[in-house]
Amino acid sequence: MRALGLDIGKRRIGVAVSDPLGMIARPVDTVRSVSLNVDVERIAQIALELGAEVIVVGDPLHMSGDAGAMSRRAHKFGELLEEVSGIQVAYCDERLTTVEAQRILQDAGVPLKKQREQIDAMAAAVILQSYLNTKKPPRSPDAPLEDRYW
Repeated sequence: MRALGLDIGKRRIGVAVSDPLGMIARPVDTVRSVSLNVDVERIAQIALELGAEVIVVGDPLHMSGDAGAMSRRAHKFGELLEEVSGIQVAYCDERLTTVEAQRILQDAGVPLKKQREQIDAMAAAVILQSYLNTKKPPRSPDAPLEDRYW
């Protein structure tokens, strides 16, 4: 199951994609935001080009877990994207993903200027990887007991 991950901001949208098995996320691109309709069309096109079967939108909840204006904006974007693309949209808590993305880029030795260019796509990859980690791989009911439990 190939999945597309999105970190939706006011100015930019970070885009990430999973491998075909839906196990590992990687950053793809950062799209400059123009307007809701233009952005949705562009992301739908990317999703179709990459063969996404599900699109994971980061849900920017407050630290308390409450939804605010940005969360409502992300859900509005996701609902329209699902309608336009015909691809299922799921949501994933994105609290602290930008902090995690910065840490990953710093640990990789990426210079500060390059980090600014890559942060949104890396945050999308963190969101997508978090979502993928919640999905357990399918297990055959006929598999030996030791293969069915971790």
